[in-house]
Amino acid sequence: MVGKPIKADSLTLYRGRVVGFCNPGCRDKFEAAVARFDAALAGKD
Repeated sequence: MVGKPIKADSLTLYRGRVVGFCNPGCRDKFEAAVARFDAALAGKD
């Protein structure tokens, strides 16, 4: 997102693919946003 190097402790899986971030905080924000988005699509918001 900002162009910094990806860190090994900042990886997550998204729809079967590995997504990397420069810090765990951004990874956690991404995971929370995806969870909210998926819940809204499923009508569980």
